Amino acid sequence: MLRPFFRLVEWFCARTLFRRRVRALLYVTLILAALTIQIVLLARLLSSSYVSNIQDAGGAPGPNFSAFPSWRAIHDVLETARSVRLPVFALRADSSPPPPSEATANDAEAPSFDCLHFCRGERFQFGTVAAFSNRREPQFIEQLLANGFEVDTVRVPNPNMVELIVELTAHFVIRLANANTKANVNLPVYAGVASGTPSSLALPTHSASKSSLEIIIHIVVFHDRPDQFWWQAPVARSHPLRRHLEGLPFIDVAGAHGKMEIAEGVRDGIQLLLPAQSFRPSAEFIDCNRTHAEEFFTKNGGRDSSPNSELFRIRVRKLLLKVKTLLSKHSIPFWLSSGTCLGWFRQCDVIPYTTDVDIGVFIEDFRPAMIDEFSTHDLALTHVFGHPGDSYELSFLDVAEQLKLDVFFFYRERNYTWNGGTQARTGHKYKYVFPPFEMCLTEFLDLLVQVPCPTLPYIEANYGPEWVRPVRHWDWKRSPPNVRENGVWPMEQWNRLIQLFPLPPY
Repeated sequence: MLRPFFRLVEWFCARTLFRRRVRALLYVTLILAALTIQIVLLARLLSSSYVSNIQDAGGAPGPNFSAFPSWRAIHDVLETARSVRLPVFALRADSSPPPPSEATANDAEAPSFDCLHFCRGERFQFGTVAAFSNRREPQFIEQLLANGFEVDTVRVPNPNMVELIVELTAHFVIRLANANTKANVNLPVYAGVASGTPSSLALPTHSASKSSLEIIIHIVVFHDRPDQFWWQAPVARSHPLRRHLEGLPFIDVAGAHGKMEIAEGVRDGIQLLLPAQSFRPSAEFIDCNRTHAEEFFTKNGGRDSSPNSELFRIRVRKLLLKVKTLLSKHSIPFWLSSGTCLGWFRQCDVIPYTTDVDIGVFIEDFRPAMIDEFSTHDLALTHVFGHPGDSYELSFLDVAEQLKLDVFFFYRERNYTWNGGTQARTGHKYKYVFPPFEMCLTEFLDLLVQVPCPTLPYIEANYGPEWVRPVRHWDWKRSPPNVRENGVWPMEQWNRLIQLFPLPPY
């Protein structure tokens, strides 16, 4: 690269009228200047390559965002968590900024360069796992307090404990009051940044002082549950910390979230943990009332732990797990219905003297492929009543467990919801009327499943106000208070609307 330059210098010196010594001095000077320029260019090239490699490897980008109080507070909290070995992770997996619905009050201060997440706003959410926070909470809080933060926790009763009152930490609320005043810094204000314009075009124009700013960092604590999911508790509306969190997700209702991989990453120059998928607010999670269940068992001779009852529980769980797996392949949601739902609601258990499993499905979610899917997994179709437009009902037999599964299809009307029933011998139709309901998540036999929500009106519609009292003799055509006669199927259509299939050999 330098050879052509040297030849040019020799040619220039050979044609000058200076004496030989002066010519040599000029020659050396020009060579030194060329070498200096080359070294500077090479240094810049290596420097840019080094920075690029750091960024490609997940290192921190060049700009320094420490002038932003929110960025600095988040950096300090995450470093504190790292120092006590408490894994604190972001709740969003993607690198795009939060949607407008999650923006907070301080959005006038636009982010600089590539700071998309932590340089604006006053409230930020993260997560952690109770298996770690239970052990490291004292050190974490102690160090945060020493660093000038205010730390509060939201504690809730452990829903799985009945006789002992044990509280769980459900949320950390970390506050840094008067963040600007304490740091004695001015926030840069950036001009030339329109919505959708790359923030790297922003240039500082002046500084604006903000004398009072409270940064709130909310850490949701996720608790392990058996069926590979994390449970998250709400913040009661009456809780004094609620005012700091109003409008944020993960505080209104309890939720259930599938466990996922958490990996190291970098966001806005801060090294932190990132989830494989973003956490989303789930359907409401409701636990069965274990206190009421204990009262029920106390009044009715205790929980049946006989070998037959324990075997029945195992069979029910296996069948529900199979149904859950197969229906999820076709995106068909279902809920516990009839006696299975009553057992969960009343006693947090199966009803041991029942002989089947009952689930409900909204008719709009029905897929004909589910019948073939069930049949290829040892769930033999035993009867079909009605048709998808009216009083549809399917029954299957789990060949391996010798346990019957009833699938009731529900129809939504303007003011009520109903499912149908058919008497095979006479062709009589029945309608079971329920108040409108949605679906909530719950845990039953260590499985994450759905139940009608609110549940009490559903139970009372089907079993009346005396639903707490065990009834061993139940007539499905007369006992339910919500049953109505609904006509008779035309006899000439029975071969299509009342189909009974022989039981498979066991």
